[in-house]
Amino acid sequence: MRVLIVDDSENARQTLRRGLPSKEYEIKEASNGEEAWSFYEKNPFPMVITDWSMEGAIDGIELTRRIKIRGDVPYSYVILVTGAHKDDLKEGLNAGADAFVTKPVERDDLRARIAAARRILSAFDQVRDLRRQIRQARHTDEILEGSQSDVFRKALTLADQVAQTDATVLLLGETGTGKEVVARRIHECGAHKDGPFIPVNCGAIPENLIESELFGHEAGAFTGASSLHIGKFEQAQGGTIFLDEIGDLPKPQQVKLLRVLQEGVCERVGGKSIGLNVRVIAATHHNLAKKMAEGEFRSDLYYRINVFPITLPPLRDRRDDIAPLAQQFLARFTKENQRMHIQSISKEAEALLHTHQWPGNIRELVTLIQYAVIVASGPVILPDHFRPKLTTIGSIPSVASLDDSSPIDLDLAVEDFKREKLRWALRLANNKRKEAGRLLGDKTPDDIRYLIRTLLTESEAALAE
Repeated sequence: MRVLIVDDSENARQTLRRGLPSKEYEIKEASNGEEAWSFYEKNPFPMVITDWSMEGAIDGIELTRRIKIRGDVPYSYVILVTGAHKDDLKEGLNAGADAFVTKPVERDDLRARIAAARRILSAFDQVRDLRRQIRQARHTDEILEGSQSDVFRKALTLADQVAQTDATVLLLGETGTGKEVVARRIHECGAHKDGPFIPVNCGAIPENLIESELFGHEAGAFTGASSLHIGKFEQAQGGTIFLDEIGDLPKPQQVKLLRVLQEGVCERVGGKSIGLNVRVIAATHHNLAKKMAEGEFRSDLYYRINVFPITLPPLRDRRDDIAPLAQQFLARFTKENQRMHIQSISKEAEALLHTHQWPGNIRELVTLIQYAVIVASGPVILPDHFRPKLTTIGSIPSVASLDDSSPIDLDLAVEDFKREKLRWALRLANNKRKEAGRLLGDKTPDDIRYLIRTLLTESEAALAE
């Protein structure tokens, strides 16, 4: 086990060192708080033994506070060496210290604290492993193991292959196709599995906060920065950072992200550069090559993240998976909602699912099954349990299925098709026009915009009634 000993007195460090059998511990010493923090930032220690009183901007209390704010996984156990004053103990506890050793340091007392620390750290390791197993079961059993289509299995094979490397991965696919699930699989199967998995939605962070969220900031770096903030990259030390919707990252932040990927360092706002040991997985629903050609995405960043691309197919292209996935979600939601009397999905309901176009992909299927479980009263899910929440996109009869007795107005059918598709897009986007347009494609034709306005007017009128 790696241990960091911090004290500005050589004699004090020697006393602390004697309490740690050299064969069991890898010991690193620091003569002040600044040096200790520099060591810790580069490679966090599971155990830190630090003196309270040291000269400089970082004393034992400040060092403890920084370690605890950083929140490294699985845990950093801090033993604070201090006097026996109650106020000192109280301040140390507020800073996050896990244990105390009072001066003058007695070897037996120190060893007892270290033994207790090892037991606690071992327990944290077990909890971490259990949580990882639970995460694996939750994500793989339902979505991954429930997928049988060849096209999706090929994507998973690629994910398993790249997991054994440190290569940057770019996951491509529509919203709701399971990009984060696959990213977690790569993390859990790779060399960084014991570290944290930190997901970041680049499109959900306000532009003026992106740099601080990704790279952190020092106290006083800008107005409102009252304390140290550890960015997502630092939080992911030793693990994986998942940059979802990277195509929505503004160009100024694209430059800074490129430097991080090229040099393996990040720089806090108002602070120094920090070495990183982080795996990077990015994802987007955008066509990045197109955005690059249009000048909206940097070509150098594109080539940096596009080391190992994996495309996840939409659910409509893997229809063999719809029924198995629906059964997986049914099992989950009947248990979660205490609706165990519901046993199955009828063949008619499965056929309805099979003909749907799934603009929301797996995420849409999840919400649809959850809705049906709530409204169903009998043991079987029926088509009527889906229809209030399900449109019939793509269910216009094919030419082969028509006969002379069933004439069809093609212009009207196409118009109805557009309206049904738009209704579903608006429903998914909570009536937000821009988001609905994005679901229908990066660029929405004028006639589609007109229909969106029309449908929103209809919706508003209905609510007014």
